[in-house]
Amino acid sequence: MPDVSHKLLSFIHYLIAGCIVLSLLMFFLAENGRANAFPTYLLAIGVLIALPFSEVRSRIAAMPGIPLVLAIALIEYLAISAWWSDHGSITQVFRHQGYALLILVFVLSLNLASQRFDRFLDLVLGLTIAAATVSAVYSIYLHFALPEYQPLHEPRLYGLGRLSNPVISAVSYGFATILAAHLLIQRQKIWQRSLLGACVLLLLIAIALAGTRTAWLALGIGVGAGLAMRYRERGLLLFAGVLFVTGVVAVAALGWEDLAKRGLSFRPEIWAEFIGRSFNANPILGAGSGSNSHWVSSIETFKHPHSIFISAFFFGGIIGLVLLIGLFTTCARHLYLSDDSEVKMLAVMTLSYGVTVGIFDGDNVLTKIDYLWWVVWFPVGVTLCVPARRV
Repeated sequence: MPDVSHKLLSFIHYLIAGCIVLSLLMFFLAENGRANAFPTYLLAIGVLIALPFSEVRSRIAAMPGIPLVLAIALIEYLAISAWWSDHGSITQVFRHQGYALLILVFVLSLNLASQRFDRFLDLVLGLTIAAATVSAVYSIYLHFALPEYQPLHEPRLYGLGRLSNPVISAVSYGFATILAAHLLIQRQKIWQRSLLGACVLLLLIAIALAGTRTAWLALGIGVGAGLAMRYRERGLLLFAGVLFVTGVVAVAALGWEDLAKRGLSFRPEIWAEFIGRSFNANPILGAGSGSNSHWVSSIETFKHPHSIFISAFFFGGIIGLVLLIGLFTTCARHLYLSDDSEVKMLAVMTLSYGVTVGIFDGDNVLTKIDYLWWVVWFPVGVTLCVPARRV
């Protein structure tokens, strides 16, 4: 009987690891959300089956407690808030509870798989970079091969499959670039560095064609944070240098005239609108997940608040915003207090990238798998893989 249990748990670990990999790969390569979401459902089944095993429960208990508790509190609160949203109902609550379960399972599974399989995160990073590069190459080809297909009045790249607009494309390719930069900083073999360098070049071309400024700022901060951590004796100088170089590349790629013309892309007006809506609904509790987040202005229609922090305040009020800020703050504190490691550097780089992107773009963080999982929940999951400092 113990042998059967051991084989079952081993199979579940392989299922969890495989579903994590598929979730990331299919985000960049699948044509629709249903195909991308399917591995997350299998992942949830696998983790739920694994929970009765004491080995799995002990690993979860060993994770950093405060960030994990705040992550659960945030997604559960946002799920419950669907009750008082527009057309709120028990059905809405159950649907959002499903989203919360999928997110929690994904966050936990990163730790469970990385504990079970050596170099699992490196495998995830390598395959994700490969998938993103394939997506970028095909998207670049289509961008030039089909110039007549331009939903916007300006020629900006639309990514393959789920990367359905220029912002999501740039942010998603930027996430893959951060992963590649992390591996490059680790001093890979020459052939690995050459391959990673080629992938980074192709991803940066796609980001440049997408024409999104936020991705460049987030890349500068994310890569700068990684280099500053790797070379602490000149960390501040390296961080400033990377930020400056990234800014120069962004200006060269986008053009100063385009940067000046687009200004702040109506962010202050969008944020003011949704902050006002939250105060009108309930500034403490928010409008509730599931509430209409479209704004039809005199200029154009905006589909969401364009900031995960403004979104947290709109959907979850002060409570939701405090929980989100608390989650990021406790993740940062845990990383600051932990011993240096490759996993810590990955967490620092992805968290820096995600928070920067989240300031200027994003919707409700409680959602089925989409690019916000890489902005918010992947960094949180990797942070939970970082052990506390040994005393």
